[in-house]
Amino acid sequence: MKTKDFEKMWKDTKQQLSKVSQETLELLKKGEGEIVKVSGKAKINFENMLLKLKKEQLFYIVGKESYKLLKKSKVGNAKLTSLNKEIKEIERQISINNKLLRKKS
Repeated sequence: MKTKDFEKMWKDTKQQLSKVSQETLELLKKGEGEIVKVSGKAKINFENMLLKLKKEQLFYIVGKESYKLLKKSKVGNAKLTSLNKEIKEIERQISINNKLLRKKS
C-alpha cells in the first residue's frame, strides 16, 4: 500500500471516528436529560409514599387517642385537633407533589 493511499484512508477513518464520537456525545447528553427527569419524578413519588405512610400512622394515632378519650369519657380534644392539622398539612404536601408530577410529564 502506498503512503498516499494510507494517508487518505487514515484521513477518512479519522473523520468518520470524529463524527461517530460527536453523535455518541449528543446521545449521551439526551440520555442524561432523561435520567434527570425520571429521577426527579422518582424522588417526588418516593416523597409521596413517605407522606402517605406518615398520614396512615397519624390516622392510627387519631384512632388510639379517640378510643382513649371515649374510654375515659373526656371531652378535651386538643390532641385530636393537632393531629387533624398535621393530616391536612400532609394532604396539602401530597397535592403539591402530584401537581409537580403532572408538570414533569
